[in-house]
Amino acid sequence: MTQPHFRALIAGMALAMACTQAASACVTVKVYNDSDSTINAAWRALGCGGIDKRWNLVVCANHDIAPHDSRSHDFDWGKSAQQVMIGFDGVGNAEGKWVDVKFTYHKDEGNYRKSYSGTAQTPPKCHSHYTIHYTNADIIKDSEDAYERYEDSSNRDSE
Repeated sequence: MTQPHFRALIAGMALAMACTQAASACVTVKVYNDSDSTINAAWRALGCGGIDKRWNLVVCANHDIAPHDSRSHDFDWGKSAQQVMIGFDGVGNAEGKWVDVKFTYHKDEGNYRKSYSGTAQTPPKCHSHYTIHYTNADIIKDSEDAYERYEDSSNRDSE
C-alpha cells in the first residue's frame, strides 16, 4: 500500500471511530449503599478483562461498599452492554447464602434498574452519570426473592 493510501485509510478509520463514539459507552455509574449492611458491587461490560474470584466473572471493577457510603466506576469508551452486580450476605430465610442482583441500563427509562433477564443495553451518549441506590428494603426483598428462587429450583430438582 502506498503512503498516501495508507494515510487515507488511517484518516478514514479515525473518522469512523469518532462518528461511532456517540453510540458507545463512556459513562459513570455510582452505587450508593443506603443500607445498614456492607454490599459488594461489580461493574461489568463487554471489553473488560479482569476476573474476579468472588463473582467468578469478568469484571471492570469490584468494590465492597460500607453502609451509607458509595463507589463509582467510569466505563471507558467502547465498553458496552454494561451491568452492575450487587451482592451481599442474605438475610431472613436467605441467611447464610450469597445473594446477587443485576442492574442494567434501560433505554426506555433512561436509567439503570434491576434486571432479571435480557441483554444489557448501553447508554446512548458519553459523559452521562447514573446512580443506583440500594436500601435495607432492597436487601430484604432481594433476599426473599433469592430464597424463593432457590426453593423453586430445589423443588424442581427433587421431582
